[in-house]
Amino acid sequence: MKKIIITLLLLIVVISINAQQIIGSWEGVLKTQGTEMKLIFNISQVKEGLKGTLDSPNQKAFGIPITSINYANKALNIDISNLQIKYDGELVDNNTIDGIFSQGNFSTEMLLKRVEKENNLQKKSMPTDKNKSDLKPRNKTLKENAGSIKGLNYKSTHFENSQDTNLESSKINLITTDIDNFWIAWEKSKTEFDSLVFDSMYIAKGSEGLKGFMPYRIVSAGKLVKTINKNRSYYEQLKKSTLQIESMKDDIKKSLINLSSIYPDAKFPPVYFVVGALNSGGTSIENGLVIGVDMYGKTTNTKMEELRPWLQTVLKPVTEIPYIVAHELIHFQQNYKTDNLLGASIKEGSADFIAELIAGKHINHHVHDFANPIEEKLWNEFKEIMHNNDFSGWLYSSIKGRPNDLGYWMGYKITESYYKIAKDKKEAISDILNIKDFDKFLKESNYKLKY
Repeated sequence: MKKIIITLLLLIVVISINAQQIIGSWEGVLKTQGTEMKLIFNISQVKEGLKGTLDSPNQKAFGIPITSINYANKALNIDISNLQIKYDGELVDNNTIDGIFSQGNFSTEMLLKRVEKENNLQKKSMPTDKNKSDLKPRNKTLKENAGSIKGLNYKSTHFENSQDTNLESSKINLITTDIDNFWIAWEKSKTEFDSLVFDSMYIAKGSEGLKGFMPYRIVSAGKLVKTINKNRSYYEQLKKSTLQIESMKDDIKKSLINLSSIYPDAKFPPVYFVVGALNSGGTSIENGLVIGVDMYGKTTNTKMEELRPWLQTVLKPVTEIPYIVAHELIHFQQNYKTDNLLGASIKEGSADFIAELIAGKHINHHVHDFANPIEEKLWNEFKEIMHNNDFSGWLYSSIKGRPNDLGYWMGYKITESYYKIAKDKKEAISDILNIKDFDKFLKESNYKLKY
């Protein structure tokens, strides 16, 4: 009996020590098609085991109860049943969890980092690296009247006055040195990929863009090599695609010059092209845009069945690179905060809309192909929930039988309607990039009158 009691006590001590590894606040960034949203899991220990809450500062949602938390042998499983959210990860070290976030049919890699709890108690939207420029106020307001811009036609990339813009091609900085360094490291260690080689020949020599891309994305040379080994055949055929980007620079520069034509206040940061760990196609850092070219290597020869389900739905061909650069560039210009589905959808949809104006195409035509035939039905659904901060089925997720991110399409349609009726197209672009009141913008778009 005494031996049994001692064994039970030792077991309780081991379980308690094990749980202590995971207690605290863990922050990650949910990334999907140009948008990033900060999520924080707060985990504590009670008599019954582990409990916790989820915070989503960008959506001003705090204290969302977690249904269940299981942790054993460094494996963490979190379930929030009512939101169909799951997170399954592994404790890499005392401050890092590497795992998969899923909601409904949507899933993506998400790295969690331990953070101090007091940083999470601010009940306000925290800026991510995508919206730091939102903190710089401007005095633009929505306007209804006046004029037109010569030479700019809706859905046209012909700009008669582009040679007179305030942006010169020589001043546009498109940086591809990280791609070259990645393949040098690859060739050096391709028989048995060595994290030390990638660390010294790729990461240590990295541009400012690669350095900004490391946290939450590549994380470390070890994580990158782990991803390469899991998806070796994909990376082996990726090189040919990435080397095509050099030949796309002129087209990308034309898009940036086109934006300068229609929005003289535009800012043009350097654009860095890097090879990542198959979890982010693009983002903005404080002083630039970063494009994860590994997400644009899909070809007719890609063995899609060897990739995890999320990658099968999001990988694109390298020919999409000019359009994702245009999309990310618009996010860099946007000067507003969003806290509900309407605002978030317009943020994404307007980026697609203006990207199409300057580059000739946007990145979500497959969503439009699905949604356009049932536009009235989708609008009637959307308008009932557009002031919610639950984006399920519209952004960062999908409903069975529907594509991911229908909110992009909805925001595009509202923006398109606003632009079409504007007499001064140049002023309309400024309005779209500096929205102060999303309900007012929706009303002035006249989109609601369509149905």
